[in-house]
Amino acid sequence: IRVKCFDKTGSHLYSNLHAFTPRNLTREKHLHKLMENHKHENKPAEILSVLVIGIDSLSRSNHIRSMPKTRHFLLRNLSAVDLKGYNKVAHNTYVNMTPLLTGNFVAVENEKRGITNEKGPFDKYHLIWKNFSSHGYTTMMSEDAPNIATFNYQKKGFAKPPTHHYLRPFSLSIDKVSGVSWKSSRCVSNRSETKLVLDYAKDFVKTYKDLPYFAWSFISRMTHDDPKNAAYIDDDYFEFLKDVQKEGLLNNTILFFISDHGVMYGDILKTEIGQKELRMPLMNIVFPTWFRRKYPAVYGNVVQNANKLTSPFDIHETLKDILYFSGTPRKVVNTDKAGISLFDPIPGSRTCSQASIVPHYCVCDSEEIPIDDQLSNKSITFLVEQINLKISKHSMCAKRILKSVRYVKGYRSLGHAAITLIKSYFILTPDNAEYEATMEHDIRKPGFRLGGAISRANRYGNTADCINISNLRPFCYC
Repeated sequence: IRVKCFDKTGSHLYSNLHAFTPRNLTREKHLHKLMENHKHENKPAEILSVLVIGIDSLSRSNHIRSMPKTRHFLLRNLSAVDLKGYNKVAHNTYVNMTPLLTGNFVAVENEKRGITNEKGPFDKYHLIWKNFSSHGYTTMMSEDAPNIATFNYQKKGFAKPPTHHYLRPFSLSIDKVSGVSWKSSRCVSNRSETKLVLDYAKDFVKTYKDLPYFAWSFISRMTHDDPKNAAYIDDDYFEFLKDVQKEGLLNNTILFFISDHGVMYGDILKTEIGQKELRMPLMNIVFPTWFRRKYPAVYGNVVQNANKLTSPFDIHETLKDILYFSGTPRKVVNTDKAGISLFDPIPGSRTCSQASIVPHYCVCDSEEIPIDDQLSNKSITFLVEQINLKISKHSMCAKRILKSVRYVKGYRSLGHAAITLIKSYFILTPDNAEYEATMEHDIRKPGFRLGGAISRANRYGNTADCINISNLRPFCYC
């Protein structure tokens, strides 16, 4: 709702927008029938709501450094399980959230749903909240920064609202209201944009506290460009968590406090710790007190798995297990699947390959070894050739030329004695583009193989505006 206030003379005094989460009785009757069918057919041991609170570009380490109040409340007051081995599986938000929400990599989901345009729209995606809504749950999706939202950055998003409650129309309208200045204050009238999104989430869980729901709330604007800004929103998240606990809004809800990846750009990526932070986002999970006591075997597995290698695929499987909650762990776990539910025991010997994490994003499974200059030089030449090959069909893109190499490091792939992993960080002209990449070299064969994507490590702004293919923009200089 847009509110405008005027004085007696007709002079404009105030404008603001307000978002609400009203109940719809007709929809609730339909959802009630679906829920009754779910209970009859699937016989879940419990009906549990899900609340996902996400922050863009927040590594676990940065959460420790920058959000001490929020972290303390999560761990001490809410007994959150902190996944110490949580590893991303792809580059940015969209390609990490798609596995979490669908259980598939982007390319696989596109193929399954018959989506040929990489820009979408993505209405055909089998997002996990569709599973919940088809079984009687009310759903909500809220994000800030509509231009860089999960399914909207250089993409078309959704043609129709993907959830019952959807904040995007409100977020798009904000820019049209006078008194809003994103660059300076990031505020909407008297509230920060972050608090506005959190208030919407809180209103939703209050409205539906007695009904099953799946809620997704994700903010990007504050932390997307500068991870240090996480310190500025610590109070907002602390107050949000304190309020929902005090009001009993988590009594029947499993809370996921998450991120998609760590810091994407900047000097920190030139350090080893920065490379690890990039790959290890935050993942905390909060269970109701009664749940921990009633289902000690399930909860015990989650606690044990906090020290294991985990990924977005595992979170997807866990969300499915919440919907079809059996109350007991599986007796036999299929370790060949990309995802293993956190409710089941994850093997301590699990490798990145078993978890569908390619070498470029894997933070374990290897130990550093020396490599000779000849192999080092050949590997860099291979990478530059790969980049130029990517843009070769686009005449507007300048040819890339090597300027300098920051490092080339060799690693022995544990379990594969013949495979050497080569990780490098290098700079190309004409715009001093910085890249990092991982290659695999089999000593029994000539040449190299990419162990994942070649990642851009510094910003490229509008230097690639001459092409409209999102996965090529990091490599093109117009």
